[in-house]
Amino acid sequence: MAKKKNPKQSKFVSKAQWIDCAQKLFERVKEQSAKLKEYDKANKDLVKINRENIKVNEEYVKENQELTRAYMGLHHMGKFCVEQGIDIKKYIKKLPEQNKYKDFTFDQKHTVLESGNVKHSYTITPPKKDKEGQ
Repeated sequence: MAKKKNPKQSKFVSKAQWIDCAQKLFERVKEQSAKLKEYDKANKDLVKINRENIKVNEEYVKENQELTRAYMGLHHMGKFCVEQGIDIKKYIKKLPEQNKYKDFTFDQKHTVLESGNVKHSYTITPPKKDKEGQ
């Protein structure tokens, strides 16, 4: 079946209709432009925040790697002590984090060598005694 043409509908548009249509289109473009500026500003803010978060995450990764190296070093040192026949559970109360040794300083350093191995260094320093010997 062929489409029936609406007899009231004209092929031609009047000048007033074109002007009205152009004005409505112009208003919509202005609205879209304003929204686009808002979206652009929000996007720039998000990009800035994302860059800052990337930097923070990189720091967290570095800290996590250092913590993992320290833990693995302590774990291997404990395994070595057990292999050598040292009862490390006997010495738990003498660890620096125990109250008796709270003034001692415990330092650890973990260095990644060029070969890929990790060199662990541990230092326990007693507190300095004052002149009276306390």
